[in-house]
Amino acid sequence: MRYTEQEPGSFCAWDNWSQWVLFLLLGFALTGRSFAYLGIPPAKLFISDLTLAAFVFLRPRKLFDPWMQALTWGGALGPFAWVLLASVGYGIFEVVRGVLAGFSPMVAGENLVFNVYPIYVFLGI
Repeated sequence: MRYTEQEPGSFCAWDNWSQWVLFLLLGFALTGRSFAYLGIPPAKLFISDLTLAAFVFLRPRKLFDPWMQALTWGGALGPFAWVLLASVGYGIFEVVRGVLAGFSPMVAGENLVFNVYPIYVFLGI
């Protein structure tokens, strides 16, 4: 929930995502590296990665709408959006090529992260 006007001394209500991000930030700040390893270590899935994946699946418009807007309308982020689209496309091509060449799909998917993580720049904007 978002409030535009508040009484002095009152606090705004936090939605669930904001509370979860606060929990993650406090966890990383107070416990450091040990907090980062919560998750499924053998699969190399950690709490921050699971949070980012959950956000993409539960709120995709928050992430992809700014990217699509930069692709279609241009602006300051237009060139970055097009380079990012080419990078993601190349990453997907490399995953398919790697799997067809006999590499493990898990390793190929882990390497795709390099091309996909910059998409979260639009979440920060």
